[in-house]
Amino acid sequence: MIGRMLAHYRIEARLGAGGMGVVYKALDTHLNRTVAIKMLPPRAVSDPGRRERFIREARAASALDHPNIVTIHDIAEADGQLFIVMQYVSGKTLRELLAQGPLPLNDALRYAVQIADGLARAHARGIIHRDLKPANVMVSEEGPVKILDFGLAKLTEPLESEETVTAPAGPPETEQGTVLGTVAYMSPEQAQGKRVDARSDIFSFGSLLYEMVTGRAPFRGDSRLAVLSAIVRDEPEPVSQLTPAAPPELEKLIGRALRKDPERRWQAMADLRVALTEIKEESESGAGPASLPVPRQLSRWVWIAGLAALAVAIGGGVWFHRARTTTEPAVPPPRTVLLTSFSGRELEPALSPDGKQVAFVWDGVTGDNFDIYVKLVEAGNPLRLTTDPAPDSSPAWSPDGSRVAFVRQSEAGHAVFVVPALGGPERKVAQSAAIARPDVSLSGPWSPGLAWSPDGRFLAIVDRSSPLGPNSIFLLSLETGERRRLTSPGPVSFTDEFPAFSPDGQTIAFERGFTLAAGDIYLLPLAPGGTATGEPRRLTFDGRGAGGLAWSPDGGSIVFASTRGGSLRLWRISVSGGGPEAVMSGGENAYGPSLSRQGGRLAFAQQVSDTNIWRLRGPGFKGPSSSPTKFISSTRSDDAPQFSPDGKRIVFRSTRSGTAEIWVCDSEGSNPVQVTSFGGPDVGTPRWSPDGRRIAFDCIKEGPRDIYVISAEGGAPRRLTTESSGDVRPSWSKDGRWIYFGSDRSAGWQVWKAPAEGGPAVQVTRQGGREAFESPDGKFVYYTRLGVSGIWRVPVEGGEETLVLNRGEQGHWAVLHQGIVLLNRRATPGPAIEFFSFATQQSARIAALPKEATTSIGPPGLAVSPDGRWILYVQVDRLESDIVLVENFR
Repeated sequence: MIGRMLAHYRIEARLGAGGMGVVYKALDTHLNRTVAIKMLPPRAVSDPGRRERFIREARAASALDHPNIVTIHDIAEADGQLFIVMQYVSGKTLRELLAQGPLPLNDALRYAVQIADGLARAHARGIIHRDLKPANVMVSEEGPVKILDFGLAKLTEPLESEETVTAPAGPPETEQGTVLGTVAYMSPEQAQGKRVDARSDIFSFGSLLYEMVTGRAPFRGDSRLAVLSAIVRDEPEPVSQLTPAAPPELEKLIGRALRKDPERRWQAMADLRVALTEIKEESESGAGPASLPVPRQLSRWVWIAGLAALAVAIGGGVWFHRARTTTEPAVPPPRTVLLTSFSGRELEPALSPDGKQVAFVWDGVTGDNFDIYVKLVEAGNPLRLTTDPAPDSSPAWSPDGSRVAFVRQSEAGHAVFVVPALGGPERKVAQSAAIARPDVSLSGPWSPGLAWSPDGRFLAIVDRSSPLGPNSIFLLSLETGERRRLTSPGPVSFTDEFPAFSPDGQTIAFERGFTLAAGDIYLLPLAPGGTATGEPRRLTFDGRGAGGLAWSPDGGSIVFASTRGGSLRLWRISVSGGGPEAVMSGGENAYGPSLSRQGGRLAFAQQVSDTNIWRLRGPGFKGPSSSPTKFISSTRSDDAPQFSPDGKRIVFRSTRSGTAEIWVCDSEGSNPVQVTSFGGPDVGTPRWSPDGRRIAFDCIKEGPRDIYVISAEGGAPRRLTTESSGDVRPSWSKDGRWIYFGSDRSAGWQVWKAPAEGGPAVQVTRQGGREAFESPDGKFVYYTRLGVSGIWRVPVEGGEETLVLNRGEQGHWAVLHQGIVLLNRRATPGPAIEFFSFATQQSARIAALPKEATTSIGPPGLAVSPDGRWILYVQVDRLESDIVLVENFR
């Protein structure tokens, strides 16, 4: 294999082998980086079980973005060989280090905390490793520890978090009764072939930590059967007998991890990690317990007196501990449960003030319309409060729990209603002109947010002062109907939304947004009458907020949804400032948090989606039409495709590596290669240069979204725009000298263009515009506007801006020599791809999309090959969401 090319990877050295494959060091010739390649053994290629576990390893590990978990770049097949491409880590495995004996205590603790941190992330995302052992932990030369080999990983329900230990509802990945894994580090339930959960990894971690500290495995035997028997029946030799210097707290921690009964172990890796971190910090500071030697010349009576005093002290301590435990019962740990699991999509939970009910948005059993429902938390069926055919969103409880306010969408804008919580007539209290934030891929009706003041007198709503103005927070008096504007987004902001009152009503929190996943939380102080008493104070500073926020009952912190970790999940930040901390009770794709004022409950929505790129024949194809076929797909989001100018390659955006990145594949959708490696900041809208050598895209890496340019072969991206504005959706001029983009740097969104090599930007449109393409002959710039259906054009040199077509929306159209290809979402009987001819000024249907297809309305979703033979469009093949409840949240 050495020296052989596997796709575009050159094999350089053999690193090792195991039951699930052989690992090689290789060079990625496209990105010029060293990688590790794991190949399925040839004898196992025909074994469906081995092949499935091999693929599951790639999928499981690729879903994890954490510094202590090896990064999966790709899974591919070439020359009949299935292989995984992963991050190359230079260093030694723990197995190699432990061959020399136990590790120094500080090293053992440092490595263990990192392993626990990585496992906590995996468990939070519903993944159990099931084969944790020294050979699967790499200590890199740079310092970080990396967990390897998720070949036996078990995928639990996506809703399962670190606090959840219930078994999955569906069939297990391996049959119950089958023993898989490395014997010496199995949990008792794993050794007996029983169903396992995250606590099995905790037992394996305890075995690993035991060996790191003592230099020997806790359970040993002369045969596999003897080891299995020891794991199930025997207790390991105490750590202190093998390593007297080990802190007692560490011995207790390991002992609790190695309990035979899962119910008596640590219940969450996150809790174990916290305890381990405290032990590590005490060990490094030298603050741990010290023993003071007794001088030999002390008299026997002094010795006895000392023992007596010690006994009294111990007895007092025991009494004090017992008194505390009887007067201060332990707070039960958080518990995560699925609150709704109805067919369709349940969104935007709002817990009642007493925490006993939840209002939410649901599209119903038939999935035909989003309405407001109320359900008891403990049991019972949901009560439908609204039945209007227009979509409803943003439920908010009155302080006394008797009413629910909500927003109803219509062509005329958004109206605010109030309805009794037990059902009854609706009352309209306001009309809003707020518009949806651009680029948001909606899983339901757009939710601007709504909040009821603690004194019950006001509603905080989202509205605009003028048709071209930004969304702002307004205070609506329920007594007089008076509307008072509280916030005024600056010139670089598009919207203020998701208002939330503090428990005392003296502060309102909200999110100030720029574009997709680009927003920060602000706090505005309020006087008793609801008047702003100062300017908003910025609480977060990374522009990653998106998807709602909620105050803690004591008013000391805010829980919010953010993409700061690479995917949408929940975070908490103190209102006094500081860095946000991840909420371990929420998993990936969690958003819309709600906290009850009483009862210690947290509710949030959790979404599962799979967006893929489909292909169908275009207007240039000679022959009969055909049904669309799935073309570029993964278990994550794949969107924003565009053909290269020569038609031989396709660029697209995908989250298959765990975060949104730019990828390139061949014209048949094969051999995908990752081009960018931002590892967190959202990227989008990749567009080829006319020579096919460069790709322009937008990204929020350094503040509001900016335009970047990168070589099509990878490398370091170059930032093109540096203004404090949102700059989005780039495209190239036909001569390659200019890059067009949408920007809000002037009044509203307009089309601008900047020199491709850098320099001052020039405004192109004056009456609104956001996404533009130059015509194939280079004479006109065609563009769409924000929130308005239609396609316009303006001469390249400037001039009159004219309407070309009264249909079309950004992201779903393409300009050809003969006309415009576009997606008509409102076609009858269902969405369709159409072609508008410049010559005839008429539209013709190219293909009707399946009725059950859900077309993406967020990132760009339509592309046409240069010869017009093929059309690519984006389709949401799976979209589900449920409401999750966390009990005992604190």
